[in-house]
Amino acid sequence: MKDSIPSTDSQPLVEISTTLPDDVVADGIAKFLVRHRWVACAQVSCPITSTYHWQGDLEQSTECRLVVKTLAPLMPRVVEAIRERHPYSVPEITARSVEWVDPAYLQWARESVDWTCDPTEPRSVDRITHSTL
Repeated sequence: MKDSIPSTDSQPLVEISTTLPDDVVADGIAKFLVRHRWVACAQVSCPITSTYHWQGDLEQSTECRLVVKTLAPLMPRVVEAIRERHPYSVPEITARSVEWVDPAYLQWARESVDWTCDPTEPRSVDRITHSTL
């Protein structure tokens, strides 16, 4: 943790995660977010097994986890973009502030995203489908 940059820095790093039904959808959302420079990087992990109650039944399904890193000012835009493209009616979307980060990685992340854009500015974006991936 030597030379780490605390999360109280002016542009703290945030990690956002969600689960998706398959790697095609997860990769599509990951590429969309990176291409728009709203996240520094995206990682897709497959398969994972999720166990949960849904509509009164105990369910278990195979899914993929998507984890992205961005700066706190961009979090609303990233969450909105994930929600707009998510196929689930109740998507799991969580965010965590990164407590500390290697200075070189944080510098790279800051250079990798367009943090100067207004995250509240509406943007016209198409829903990702298998044909647009």
